[in-house]
Amino acid sequence: MEIKKYRKKIDKIDRKIADLFAKRMKCSGEIGKFKKENGIKITDGNREAEVVANVRSAAGEYADHAEELYMKIFEISKKYQGETEKK
Repeated sequence: MEIKKYRKKIDKIDRKIADLFAKRMKCSGEIGKFKKENGIKITDGNREAEVVANVRSAAGEYADHAEELYMKIFEISKKYQGETEKK
């Protein structure tokens, strides 16, 4: 397969990832509001460990890379929840 075809496939996948990321961030913002209203800390290590275990299991041979990705997603989500908390 030519590189252009691979890139076209990746572009299509990236659009799906971006859409799902936006949906995830919206939910993350709602969780941030809930936590603020209920006096709950933003960080929940148990929840993060649960998500990482699920992602690692689903990612198969890419488990290490998926975990790295999700650690960054957690960082972004916590930052966003903190911003939401200030609103």
